[in-house]
Amino acid sequence: MPELLRKFSFNKTVLSLGFMWAIWHLPLFFIEGTYQHNLGLFTIPFWNFILSAIFTSVIYGLIYIKTKCSILAVIIFHYFGNLSGETFVLTANAEIFSTILKIIIAIIILYYFSNTNYKNLTEE
Repeated sequence: MPELLRKFSFNKTVLSLGFMWAIWHLPLFFIEGTYQHNLGLFTIPFWNFILSAIFTSVIYGLIYIKTKCSILAVIIFHYFGNLSGETFVLTANAEIFSTILKIIIAIIILYYFSNTNYKNLTEE
């Protein structure tokens, strides 16, 4: 992320990383026994997962920046997201609602950073 922030805006960086993160998870859709495989390929839950990954990366990007570039903070946040997902099973509608909330939060974050003139957020 620091290298991307030197070349691109916060918004382009986190959305690009989100897209790459979603692609990173694609092989799991082909491995039996994984959460992703159980969602099915190209189903509504599949697309919900992909969108959630993309927009969650915006939230992770904000955590990274606001913790003075702490990867550990992002790892802990990701861990608790996975832990809560394993602890509290959501219905399909609740999963979609959760993704919509993440998208709304991400849009607010993207809007905030689109109105700033940061050249390199890691120096903040």
